[in-house]
Amino acid sequence: MLLPIILLLAALCMSNAKRAQQKQLNAFVWVCLTIFSFCFGIFAGCFILGIIIMVKNPGLLNMAQTNDRAGMNKFMLENFAQHELLYSSLIFAGGFGGYLLIRYILEKKATPQEQ
Repeated sequence: MLLPIILLLAALCMSNAKRAQQKQLNAFVWVCLTIFSFCFGIFAGCFILGIIIMVKNPGLLNMAQTNDRAGMNKFMLENFAQHELLYSSLIFAGGFGGYLLIRYILEKKATPQEQ
């Protein structure tokens, strides 16, 4: 799953870099902001996914409280294998949301001609 994330992130960074250059802004800064925001979005997506899984499966909370890591790992691997596309989509949606936030901020920046 790491390779698709890296490829998607590279494409999104290039898109924001081109937009920044068109507005005569430092492209490196906007690429760094895109990477940070994308990673934070993935983290937020994983956090939301964790909350959904914990609410949906209350038995998992009992395993966490008793520190049954083997049981939790087995349950999580089976659950992720059953819903791989759904969970991956939620994680990617979080990352894409981070990209869209930076793109929105970049679009709202005034170009030197507009000032």
